[in-house]
Amino acid sequence: MKLSSRVGHIFDRSLDVLAVFSGVLLVLVLLFVNFDVFTRSVLGKSQVWVDQIAQHSMVWITFLGAAWLLRKEGHISLDLVLVRLKPDHQHVMNIVTSAVSAIICLALAWGSIQNTWFQYRMGYLTPTVWEIPMAPVTIIIPIGSLLLSIQFLRRAYREALKRGIVINARDLA
Repeated sequence: MKLSSRVGHIFDRSLDVLAVFSGVLLVLVLLFVNFDVFTRSVLGKSQVWVDQIAQHSMVWITFLGAAWLLRKEGHISLDLVLVRLKPDHQHVMNIVTSAVSAIICLALAWGSIQNTWFQYRMGYLTPTVWEIPMAPVTIIIPIGSLLLSIQFLRRAYREALKRGIVINARDLA
């Protein structure tokens, strides 16, 4: 197996692991929220920590699974214009939108790593009952954005291969 194939395989398996972790986190949030509803209804006492865990987990769930979902082409798309284009133009549009999306995700990654670093340096805490450091909560945003930008670039490259815009290195050998 060539290095690029091996790296792609490792990246795909990493996305799979992160997606599973995202799913487990989602199930835990579901269980915690149901536990809170039960204790509030039956015991008359709400579990304050559940809201905070649910809020922070939703950020992690989103950014852990976004690149995996893109790889599976599971994101929603507004294809009102795309379906009216010729297939060649559809490939070009997919390349352009994937490249622009990768740039946007890289910008998000850059800005959010700066923000997370600032939160870490300043010792920011969550403004909730459990005052936990913000940096561990927000660190997933630059990580997930970077993974998403890589997946967008892979998608653009795959579309460019289909269109014949780039040549696969294996074809040159």
